[in-house]
Amino acid sequence: MPPLPPGAHSSPARRVLWVGWSAVTWQAISSFLDEGGMPCLESLCQSGAMAYLRADPYADPALFWTNAATGVPPSVHNVTLSVQREPSRRRRAPAIWDRIHHAGLRAHVAGWPASHAAEPLRGIHITDRYALPQGMPGVAWPLDSGSIHPPSLQTEFAALRVSATEFTAADLLPLLPELPAIDESVDRRPMQLADLLARNASIHAAATHALETFPWDFAAVHYPALSLAHGLPRHTIGELCRFLDSLLARLCELAGPDTLVMLLSDPPVSPASQADLPAPGLLSSGIFVAAGPGVPADEWLPPVSALDLVPMTLAALSISAGVDGVPNHLHTAEPLEIATGVAAQEAELGREGYADPLAGAPDPAAGAHEYALGLHALVQGRIEEARACLLACTRLLPEPAFPHVLLAYADFLAGDRASAEALISAFPPGHVLSPHAEWIRANLLLAEGRHRDAAALFARHSTQPLLRTLEGDHYRARRLWLPAEQAYRAALRQHPAAPGASLGLLEILIRFARYREALTFASELIAIHHQEPRFHLYLGIARFRTADHAGALRALRTAQRLMPQSQAIRRWLARVEAHAAY
Repeated sequence: MPPLPPGAHSSPARRVLWVGWSAVTWQAISSFLDEGGMPCLESLCQSGAMAYLRADPYADPALFWTNAATGVPPSVHNVTLSVQREPSRRRRAPAIWDRIHHAGLRAHVAGWPASHAAEPLRGIHITDRYALPQGMPGVAWPLDSGSIHPPSLQTEFAALRVSATEFTAADLLPLLPELPAIDESVDRRPMQLADLLARNASIHAAATHALETFPWDFAAVHYPALSLAHGLPRHTIGELCRFLDSLLARLCELAGPDTLVMLLSDPPVSPASQADLPAPGLLSSGIFVAAGPGVPADEWLPPVSALDLVPMTLAALSISAGVDGVPNHLHTAEPLEIATGVAAQEAELGREGYADPLAGAPDPAAGAHEYALGLHALVQGRIEEARACLLACTRLLPEPAFPHVLLAYADFLAGDRASAEALISAFPPGHVLSPHAEWIRANLLLAEGRHRDAAALFARHSTQPLLRTLEGDHYRARRLWLPAEQAYRAALRQHPAAPGASLGLLEILIRFARYREALTFASELIAIHHQEPRFHLYLGIARFRTADHAGALRALRTAQRLMPQSQAIRRWLARVEAHAAY
């Protein structure tokens, strides 16, 4: 049952339940867990295994959730955008519920992102379109075509939906105590909160009805969770977390003790910032918890990929993965009812003589699709594949934008300096992405040995944290420690806890034996970037050097769980363990 330890899942589960939460991170919920506000999740963590769930930064949520559902990357499954029409028909790979259907088992799906239109299953399929709140109480609320399979259950499930307009001020006041002072004509938070509650409640009502009423072997339930919670106060976020925990508790109650429960989330989508670029290996982190038959109790695992969940589930249900990860059932059963997608439909219309009046014009949807594929390839370190996708994207979206910056960055990584220079020269002065373009220009100057020109560029952009971090890296590589520290501290004043500048400063503090300062700084950083193993490594070194050997072991073991392949972490851990043995 990868990636759980070999043999950990010694007996097959009677059933498997996936629960998805959008825009939830360990950092977002840790304080509420510690305060006892999420007892069901706390119980799952104590009885099961936990991990960080890796996700591409800046990616559309549809890509992450389809990765999880299919177990294959977007270059295979072809779903990258939430706005794609009927994404289940665009999907070129079977989802886990299709595999379970072809194995002769029963699967229920409720609210899974990018799952419209509903697919024929031995079970109930309720797509993500089902919960889009609209209409007024007492007024007919039409259900989107294709939201429910089988169609005969549409009327039954449509009646379970909750509209945002059904929530009164009395309902919202416990979650938003400042509600009486809010002018709703200006401040949209009350409607934002009602919308979020309605979507979660609608999915929960449909899912619990399906689990209670119809037999099942596998279920996948996705809640919008905190996806619309930006700007809401901490108290409101806490109440929403408690609400989500109560929904989780009801699902676990319906599933029973013999069910393998997997809770997963994607992190909030981050806009391009001035603090980093999605470099190879840079991943955001959601949460992963697995609890049930054979799962080790209260154990932290190395980071998990969304692509790992399908093989875990197939193993738990004793379904053979077959050749190349495709179950044997798919080689003999009837073909999956997954269409080749919109492109094939449009090509067929073209053959029939229907002309597209916009043919040849920039296609934002196609450009966004290529961007998502390129971004995924870039963070996976497949530079040439990333360049091909990003080049296609920039041709579809000719105005300078973030894909152009990423293409220039990929060109730089591939050693094509002329192409990178041409791309960044296209950005007009004052463009919102100019800091990224200037950062690449500085890298080009440094790669060519033009240190004086690079220093002049740093001086012209002294207020940009991205460039100040690069300046610090440049001085640190040349062992000019004082200017390196000054550059890192300047970057951190402009962008507190920026990972690159923080790591550089920590290394300098450790190098010059400023262990007390390093210990305090690393502890502060871990509260924000707990998933970064190098922060735990430096914390472990600082604790060891200040004679806190037990604390050093805890920090280094956490670092090793997060990055088990790191030789540096292994060496420090062995050193501290050997010292503790005496």
